[in-house]
Amino acid sequence: MSKIKFLQFRNRANRNPELLVYGEIDDMFGAVQSRDFAEALQGIDAKEIDVRINSDGGNVFAAQAIYSSLKRHPAKINVYIDGMAASAASIIAMAGDHVYMPENAMMMIHNPLTGVWGNAEDLRDVADVLDLVRETIVAVYREKTGLPSDKIIDLMDSETYMTAAEAKELGFVDEIGPALKIAASRSQSGGIVFNGLTIRRERIKWLPKEWQNALESFDKESGASGKSEEKEIVNMTLDEFEANYPDLFKAVIERGQEMERARIKAIEEMVIPGHEELAAKAKFENAISPEMFAVELVKAEKAAKERFLANREDDSKDVNKIKASVDDDHDSNEEKAKVVASAIAQGFSARSSRKIGKGV
Repeated sequence: MSKIKFLQFRNRANRNPELLVYGEIDDMFGAVQSRDFAEALQGIDAKEIDVRINSDGGNVFAAQAIYSSLKRHPAKINVYIDGMAASAASIIAMAGDHVYMPENAMMMIHNPLTGVWGNAEDLRDVADVLDLVRETIVAVYREKTGLPSDKIIDLMDSETYMTAAEAKELGFVDEIGPALKIAASRSQSGGIVFNGLTIRRERIKWLPKEWQNALESFDKESGASGKSEEKEIVNMTLDEFEANYPDLFKAVIERGQEMERARIKAIEEMVIPGHEELAAKAKFENAISPEMFAVELVKAEKAAKERFLANREDDSKDVNKIKASVDDDHDSNEEKAKVVASAIAQGFSARSSRKIGKGV
């Protein structure tokens, strides 16, 4: 199945190379993926690069990787917000040495989100991970804006939508440009589209009046109601589905295989040495998502550190035993040497026994 590419690099004669980031940002299923971005960026040798963003957001880790690759590039990065820079897309925008935002464009920042299942301990672990992720996002916004962390956290907690004027006042953008021409429509699935970008319904109320007016005009001209038509749901077996809709069945299977390959690839790229068995179970036995594997990885690393600290504590006790033995009254250096050698041998023997019984 072919995938529409919203990530494009364009080398233009006598003008800066241009990078378009349009659509969802996600390393598994998104139109914009960090590995493709980094590889394409490496091939650009220019003093300045123009980055144009029109995105509703996506995966924060993919956005952070794109942000980092832009920050590492020696060229001056000019960012143009062509409509929307929401959520993860706003992180990429912060890589700009100069950020331009049309007066009717929008920016949104909020706290990282995720979905999870599990017991209470699992949920607490995920909450800890989200707190760490938020700290990395705050650091990105703080570097660009110069705002104190507490102020940025307040903005993120409130899921703040900003006009160009508000974003400039807070330091998220450097220059306000002329208003964009806004074109609105509805997709076949009922999604709301502005300038080619599908916007989540819950965000419509925050959009500038000009955007909402464009949608109202489209609905009036096309007679669209904004409500998807109810369709009869037909229950059928998998074999019946394949027999009645062979092309669609094939497309679904291919899409499933593509998603599974992407899931396994994402897990493999996160593996930390020493946790290969955990990764193997995540890929095949438990078949969990990369996000859940990241949580399991954090838990495993936490447990490994606790074991390490426990072993260090035990080793410290052994050393204290050695010191106590040495401090006993012995008249000659030869006798002290014998005591030290014996104590060291006992300490190593005890340590070896613990490793055999508990594991490293």
